[in-house]
Amino acid sequence: MQTKRKIAVFALLLGLTIPSIAPLARAATANMPAVWAVSIALPATINAGSTAKAQVTLMDPNGAAITSPVTLSWSSSNASVATVDQNGLVTAVAPGTATITAKAPSGSTGSIAIQVLAAPTQSATSSTSASNKKTSRNHTSETKHTNNKDSKKH
Repeated sequence: MQTKRKIAVFALLLGLTIPSIAPLARAATANMPAVWAVSIALPATINAGSTAKAQVTLMDPNGAAITSPVTLSWSSSNASVATVDQNGLVTAVAPGTATITAKAPSGSTGSIAIQVLAAPTQSATSSTSASNKKTSRNHTSETKHTNNKDSKKH
């Protein structure tokens, strides 16, 4: 509450109206750091019926890693192939390709493509699992930056 009052007083001194600074007040009271880059790591392939937790790296405008909690919005480009929950847990549904995207409150996004493979049959499960462990590698995502007045220009 103290922060909102300070912002409101400062805004009045500058001649700004409360609606024009509402986004700043929400960001200040939420104590969310400015996210400049979102990078996601997931296995390149996932078997249908399996899950994988996305590993996320957030960077501030100076390139420093953000360690404080930031709430991300998650989405999948193809929910019939893979879904993702609000915590970044990806569930492989059926064979195909999907892009998993995480969006920070600042508007910065990170996306990663994954390929879902058919679930192994019962008789091939043990040999396929061992093979996947040897060949499956994590890959990282591409990042998109927003161009807003609070972000540094690169």
